[in-house]
Amino acid sequence: MTDRPGDRSSPAGRALGACLAGVARPPADRDAYQPGILLQDGEYRVVLGRTAGHAVVCTAEPDPNDPAKTSYKLYVDTFIGQSIPVRRLSVPALGPGGTKVPFVGIVPPSGRSMVADFSVGKAVNVPVANGTFGMWLPAEAKPVWNGETWVRTDDDRPATLFNGYVPMK
Repeated sequence: MTDRPGDRSSPAGRALGACLAGVARPPADRDAYQPGILLQDGEYRVVLGRTAGHAVVCTAEPDPNDPAKTSYKLYVDTFIGQSIPVRRLSVPALGPGGTKVPFVGIVPPSGRSMVADFSVGKAVNVPVANGTFGMWLPAEAKPVWNGETWVRTDDDRPATLFNGYVPMK
């Protein structure tokens, strides 16, 4: 099996490449990460990267000490334990006062769609790409149960790959 370099031609690929180049300690295999979901709101950006068995989240936002510069941070999926097909990755909120809360994570590579219940009166479609999912949490979002939200992930048949709870924040 040969690793293939990550695609950097799409907007998510360019954002992932720029972010990984901007962090103080990029992963040694940074070129192998395939881009996943990209969230962008003005100068605030969250992009996921995935390899066969590993995921990272890279964030970009104005540097609080010098808003003319960009601050990059890398969050590595360090989960150890029983395999969970859908997992939310913990990433701190961005923006003034933590107003931009990323709801991001991984799904099985065959995952094509996701719906979630954020207690807003209807199910919310969550974008899925390359084994990742993500969106900014709605301001009015509340956990469904014990700090968690319900999600269902389907493949393209559609067959359900996961139907359960993940941490909301």
